[in-house]
Amino acid sequence: MNIHKCLWEINKIPYKLFKDSIDKEIYNEVKNIIKKNYKKLNVLDLGCGDGELGEKLLDIAGKIVMVDFSENAIKKCRVKMRGKHTLCVAEDIVNYLKMTKERFDVIIMCRSLHDRNPKKIIDVGWKRLMDGGIIVIVTPKKSLMEYCQKRGKFSIKLLIKTIIPRFLNKLKLVNYNLLSKKELNSLFSNKTQNINIMKCGEGTHILFIAKKQ
Repeated sequence: MNIHKCLWEINKIPYKLFKDSIDKEIYNEVKNIIKKNYKKLNVLDLGCGDGELGEKLLDIAGKIVMVDFSENAIKKCRVKMRGKHTLCVAEDIVNYLKMTKERFDVIIMCRSLHDRNPKKIIDVGWKRLMDGGIIVIVTPKKSLMEYCQKRGKFSIKLLIKTIIPRFLNKLKLVNYNLLSKKELNSLFSNKTQNINIMKCGEGTHILFIAKKQ
């Protein structure tokens, strides 16, 4: 395992220690967006982690492909999803998108776009999206002070949780490419105008939806 993977494995510790209602709300909001538009769809969850979101989607998806570069996370996914209509793959996101020939109704990047190359992932991922399909991106707000405002109230817990990846990014040890609404829009400027942006996760995250027309 390379240093980038090791550091992201370490970063999971504070996320678990300081896990709260934000996570549950984000997963519910993503599920509701998808459920409103699709039934028995093919879903690709990029940067799936331990598979918490994928587990939420089992009752509305026809098939879920879950991809993460963490072998440990994918092992947990496979145990959790055993016997379900899922495929769990330990692979870098871009490598998987280049290798697969499958196309999907929904591609999800829930807090996983910012630690990789956003433009490359969007460009390659767009080709794997069915016509009429959507890309769903959830990302922490770029401004530290905005991110730490949980329902309008400053949260010390969120500050502690986000300091580690920001610090490691400053040291050039990991990528932490947080994107503003404007920057997210620019990634899709030559692809679609059918875009919706809203707050989620008790106001701490951006929920971005782009539809392939």
